[in-house]
Amino acid sequence: MMLTLVLVLGLPLAAYFYFRYRRDMISGIGPVAHRCSRCHEELPRFRMPKSIKQALLGGWTCKRCGSTIDRHGLVNES
Repeated sequence: MMLTLVLVLGLPLAAYFYFRYRRDMISGIGPVAHRCSRCHEELPRFRMPKSIKQALLGGWTCKRCGSTIDRHGLVNES
């Protein structure tokens, strides 16, 4: 009974959230080189996080202009 409930409700719900938020789940690992969108400086492949947020969620701090960039390559305004 419990297994049936998990299969009927759990798998479709998990699939919904996976496809809904898969852009946010991208790990950032791969051949794509990120660039700062302000000064177009290439960001290093291996990063040293400057804050706890960058350590947990990924991201860089640009060496040239000092802007913070998230793991998708977008500049954080906050």
